[in-house]
Amino acid sequence: MFMQVERAQNMLLYCGVLKLHSANKEVARGIVEKEHLKRDTFLKLFKNIFDKELKKAIQTKIEDAQKIRARVVHGKTAVSDAQKRKAIIDILEYARDLNDFIEDIAGFKPFGDLRGVKGRKQPLENKTTRWLMKGLGFSLQ
Repeated sequence: MFMQVERAQNMLLYCGVLKLHSANKEVARGIVEKEHLKRDTFLKLFKNIFDKELKKAIQTKIEDAQKIRARVVHGKTAVSDAQKRKAIIDILEYARDLNDFIEDIAGFKPFGDLRGVKGRKQPLENKTTRWLMKGLGFSLQ
């Protein structure tokens, strides 16, 4: 489930720069795919792209689930079945709430069908897209 969340977060950033900033899709995809997304990096990029903070209630859902995941993966302390179930529920609620939030502010659902997200707008030129991505906080490697 966490792999799907990470995939959706990457697509969220990618689709955001296409839809809201008219980035060139090939250049934007390459830059987003090369970005090493840590939790704080995702939140910073999210704010820069959407000009809004991710709601704290949505962040809390994924943070709680990530704590349980870390304990399971790293074998640090025992995790009860109830805690594992709670983490699964938190991930599902995170996906639902993030979908709703992004649909309200940007008109697409990162966990949904992304066909047509770009629209008919003319994209920026490649060089301009690179500068845009740099300005939004992506590290151009």
